[in-house]
Amino acid sequence: MKHIKIMLSIFVVMLLISCRAGLVVPNYDTWLQSQTMPSEVDLTGKWDAGYVLHGGWGEANLIQQGRDVYGTLGLYRVKGVVSNKTVFLTLISTGDHVYYSAKVTMKEDGSFVGLAVKEALVDSPEAAKAEIYAITFKRMK
Repeated sequence: MKHIKIMLSIFVVMLLISCRAGLVVPNYDTWLQSQTMPSEVDLTGKWDAGYVLHGGWGEANLIQQGRDVYGTLGLYRVKGVVSNKTVFLTLISTGDHVYYSAKVTMKEDGSFVGLAVKEALVDSPEAAKAEIYAITFKRMK
């Protein structure tokens, strides 16, 4: 009986530790709100982010209202903000789960280039340990 109690106690402690580890989720809304510079670009429209089968993200359909950006990028819903000529995005999958954060900056030709990071803030120390992907898009004609 004593061994069962010890094993049960160890199990409960391990369960609590694993649950606590799972609760460490970046605050994406706070991250987006911390980007405070005025927008210098308008993202409203259709964008080509590369053919999915060739490693791209697909087509983006974006709407910009003030500094806020909404829409879709491939299979993801997008929520983001524009600060100067840099766009900070969250790519949301099923439900409200943020799958990627991304940071892209406008180039002289009007296209955008940057990085997307899986389940971490793109400009955080945790990003170095996460999966990182290139992300580029240009306006469709």
